[in-house]
Amino acid sequence: MKLRALMLLLMLSAGPALADVTGRVAVVAYQGGGKDPEVVSAFAEALRATLTARAWPVVPSAETERQARAATMCGEDVECLSTIGQRVDARWVLAFGVGRVGATTLLSALLVDASTGLKLGVFTESFATAPADLAPLAGRTCDALFAGLKPPTKLAPPEPPPAETPPLVTAPTPPAHRVRPWAIGTAIGAGALAAAGITFTILAQQHFAGLPDVPLVDRPAADSAQRAYNLTADVLVGTAIAAGVTSLVLFLVDAREGSTP
Repeated sequence: MKLRALMLLLMLSAGPALADVTGRVAVVAYQGGGKDPEVVSAFAEALRATLTARAWPVVPSAETERQARAATMCGEDVECLSTIGQRVDARWVLAFGVGRVGATTLLSALLVDASTGLKLGVFTESFATAPADLAPLAGRTCDALFAGLKPPTKLAPPEPPPAETPPLVTAPTPPAHRVRPWAIGTAIGAGALAAAGITFTILAQQHFAGLPDVPLVDRPAADSAQRAYNLTADVLVGTAIAAGVTSLVLFLVDAREGSTP
């Protein structure tokens, strides 16, 4: 047996070296079930299901099936089983055998640390016939072999930072129209002065048209009144024009201040 294990180790070591083993568990059988080989397969699946339910990462059966022949050659050789665990990238190897001893069926199992080659535990149990439900037996096997061990902690991916809320942009408050009231008042004043200037212009024209009919005695007074009419009309019209220009300038200044951010 030792010779076969040594040969198998040489065969396995010829393959490429692997990286550090993970926290997975490889379940392999090193001994068949005599007349009931289906018991071996069913028990292996029961062990994988039990380990998975207990948060242990398990090597899929498809990967361990490729090592079935090697495991049979290893038997219970710990160093050989460790090499199988390294080949399937497993940290632990749960190897078991089911065999007949007379009328009794004997289950033997051991747990090997593939990274150190140490045997961590052994479990055996015998029964007259294989139970229909292998889950309880798988549970007792895992309880005995994994006592004191904890499943590897899965590192949760870092949560993305919360999305930053863009700052609230408020529209700038338009400045108050400080000039518009003056512009409006000046425009109203210009209109009133223009109306008054037009009125006095009409009166001046009417008075001038009646001067030829004024007696010579009253002519000086009529000429003085004419000059007053003319002066008043000129002043009112000139003031209305100045007020109108001032109002326009004030409106332009107000519009420019309102458009400045």
